[in-house]
Amino acid sequence: MRNIKRQARLDFPCMSEVQGAAFLKQGATEANRSLDVGIPLDQLEQSEQELVLEKFECENLSLSTLNSYNVKYHSEDQALLLPYYLADRTLISAKKLTCFPKEDSNSCSIEQEFTSLSGKCHLFGWNQISTSDDYIILTTSEFDAMAITETTKKKALALPMGISSIPIESLPDLERFKKILLWFENDLLSWKAAKHFAQKLNGSRCYIIRPSLETPGPYRALQQGLSLKNIIKNAHQIKHESIVSYSAMKNEVYSELANLEMVAGTEWKRYLPLNKILKGHRPGEMTVFTGPTGSGKTTFMSEYSLDLCESGVRTLWGSFEIPNVKLAKVMLTQFAKKNLSTHLDEFDLWSKKFEHLPLFFMTFHGHQSIQSVLDAMTHAVYVHDIEHIVVDNLQFMMGAMDKEKFFMQDRIISSFRNFATTKNCHITVVIHPRKEKEEELCTASVFGSAKATQEADNILILQDRRNTNPQAGKYIQVVKNRFDGDLGKMLLKFDKDIYTFSGKKLDTDRLKKQTHHQDNLVQNTEIEKHDDQSRRTLHSQNENGSEHWEADFPSDPEVKRFDYDTVNQAGDSAEAGDMMELSEDDDTKERLSY
Repeated sequence: MRNIKRQARLDFPCMSEVQGAAFLKQGATEANRSLDVGIPLDQLEQSEQELVLEKFECENLSLSTLNSYNVKYHSEDQALLLPYYLADRTLISAKKLTCFPKEDSNSCSIEQEFTSLSGKCHLFGWNQISTSDDYIILTTSEFDAMAITETTKKKALALPMGISSIPIESLPDLERFKKILLWFENDLLSWKAAKHFAQKLNGSRCYIIRPSLETPGPYRALQQGLSLKNIIKNAHQIKHESIVSYSAMKNEVYSELANLEMVAGTEWKRYLPLNKILKGHRPGEMTVFTGPTGSGKTTFMSEYSLDLCESGVRTLWGSFEIPNVKLAKVMLTQFAKKNLSTHLDEFDLWSKKFEHLPLFFMTFHGHQSIQSVLDAMTHAVYVHDIEHIVVDNLQFMMGAMDKEKFFMQDRIISSFRNFATTKNCHITVVIHPRKEKEEELCTASVFGSAKATQEADNILILQDRRNTNPQAGKYIQVVKNRFDGDLGKMLLKFDKDIYTFSGKKLDTDRLKKQTHHQDNLVQNTEIEKHDDQSRRTLHSQNENGSEHWEADFPSDPEVKRFDYDTVNQAGDSAEAGDMMELSEDDDTKERLSY
């Protein structure tokens, strides 16, 4: 036994020497330095004290409560300092709240940052918790926790990043509590986050405040003069039954009806036309994205996901084709919106901002087993609360396989579909199209069997028609939208210098006009159909700019011939430029308006 013990001492390092454990202690020096400079609020002059409380919207909290949490004011930076402690009451970090006035109004916006990154790994309020406490209330802001302590004398902790995530490092410290009550805001996103966190914390000991107009967040309830004790009494326990009644879902149904914009998901800021078509990015869905080889699928998807990530959507990238370093370089350039290779002096500035994005990368490259990928995804969802996973691309992940490749792809798609639903995480899968002739892709162009397109909630196609029409460009076509059925197109204009497709914003109405005009440029073409039927299109244009088209379908007895005329788009009426009249042959005498 002595030999074993001696050997163990030699082989295993002390916990304090482990890099991951050492990170948890980082930042204490900087936090102590900031708090030493800070001034307790009760030591400020009366006028300055009132101004600080009003500016940071915490005037409903008493000075005794703020002092008990050791909240201080940094007069030089004009910032409020909220100290973060470990469970053993050791100071580890501090959150600095800074108020910046808005240019267009008299109000101000409050920005927050930690004195060290380790602050994001811990909860606020541990200096108020004793070892005998077995009941805790978990909130999403420091002011919420202090409001609960002040009015109910119950112990409360606050998440460092709101509903974004619950730090994995804090879970061991929460194990000793027999009952945990989650009191978040009364919006739909907070309600979903509370249920997700309750599963992580063991639902059998978790209680939740159901969202309603009568149950706002703790601090807002204090502002409105509501009884926080009565709200806490109405908390409900999380159930585990597989079958529920409508009465159990009634509040969720009401929340979805009352918060239609939140149900639609997170909107894009760089690709505004997608908001009109898809309405938003929603958790629990699966998106299939395809496009011709070399058309820029990865470049578009990196900016597509970066746009969501900037809005707070926690993202995990699985790039099986392109190394992570190259992908990160592209995303950093897209984030900065400038070519950093010619602005190397700004690299540190943009890198520091980029580091604060909730963005993570899988280290896989090339062929990987589906189980190892699912394990990494499951770990990321549990540890980092990932909301969006990008898999680029499916063929590289599968590797080279001739036999049973369609069976393997269907199995992977089925696994991704189940993962997205059970983990409430959005998965975007990039799939190469079939090797087809140079023409517009469609749903059937996605490689593999029909399972990928059947399981997908959304299907996006990057169309590149420059080979068939030099005047045509690239555009994103939404061919499936299970949320509300809207379909459409979004024009793209690529800026090679900064790797972005979002340089030119065009709405869907303008796109319809332009793509229709591009289609008319193709003259006297033969198009083969899948059933070996063919049609011949003839085009002519007179001196006034009006166009005449004829089309023959010789192999289809039902459609013998139709022609239509388009008026000159340079005419006086803007609406006339968009109108096209179709007249079928004399047998039917039907007229259609397009």
